[in-house]
This record gives sequence, C-alpha cells and structure tokens, in this order.
Amino acid sequence: VSVSADQEDHVNMGPVSIRKYKEMLKNSQTVIAIEMLCAAQAMDFRRPDVPGKGTGAAWQAIREHIPFMVDDRPLQIDILKMNEILDSGVVLQAAEQAVGEIQL
Repeated sequence: VSVSADQEDHVNMGPVSIRKYKEMLKNSQTVIAIEMLCAAQAMDFRRPDVPGKGTGAAWQAIREHIPFMVDDRPLQIDILKMNEILDSGVVLQAAEQAVGEIQL
C-alpha cells in the first residue's frame, strides 16, 4: 500500500497480516475442535462398532475430558475445553501411543 500519492515508502502490512493470520488459526482450530466433538459423539452412537487403534485412542482422550452429551446443553464449554485439549497435544499423543508417530 502506498501513501501520499506514491511519494513515500510503501507501508509495511506485516503486523496487520500477522494479526489476521493468528485470528484465522484460532478460528480454524475452533472448527477442528467442533468436528472432533461431533466425531466423538458419533462414535458413541455407533457402538458396539469398534474404531481403529488411533481413532479409539483419540476418542478415549477426548472422553476423559468431555463427557458424552446425553441431554442438550450449551456447547461453548465443551468447545473451549476441546480447544485446550488440542493446544495441549493430548489427543495427538494418545493416537501416537496407539499407532506410532504420525508423520505430518
């Protein structure tokens, strides 16, 4: 972005870009948290079907922190907790313990 009719240096948009990037990462993680909560709930509904080793370990890690939803409840607390779990790496560690290192 130039200023003053191209008479001055270009404005560095780095700080604004980083701020928007951090917001996008936070929003993306929240979407992943919601998807993981839905997947855990779906796995509970699919019982007695048995998930794969890594998926089962991830489900178990989630259920140690967030209970199965029997009755309707506000999901904000569950979503925030799932975000904390994702930040801590608990789900990834559980899956990797079950199947070995996951190559990214």
